[in-house]
Amino acid sequence: MIQYDHYATGLLKQATQPEGVRVLNTYDDAHRPADVGRSDGNSEPYDFDNAGSRRTEIYFRCTEPVRAPRCVSGLQ
Repeated sequence: MIQYDHYATGLLKQATQPEGVRVLNTYDDAHRPADVGRSDGNSEPYDFDNAGSRRTEIYFRCTEPVRAPRCVSGLQ
């Protein structure tokens, strides 16, 4: 069973998977996801444009970033 913990705002703070891996979510002041980090060292920071749309996905596996561009209206 997955265990969920929430911030006082109701946003998801952490999910602990049955095998013990924890996924921690942090948010910016606008309550948008800022980073998703895992207890195994991997993380996924979020990047938004001025309109609030997510621009890119960047996955960090330990210390090596792996970039996966997202298709966003107006960007190639």
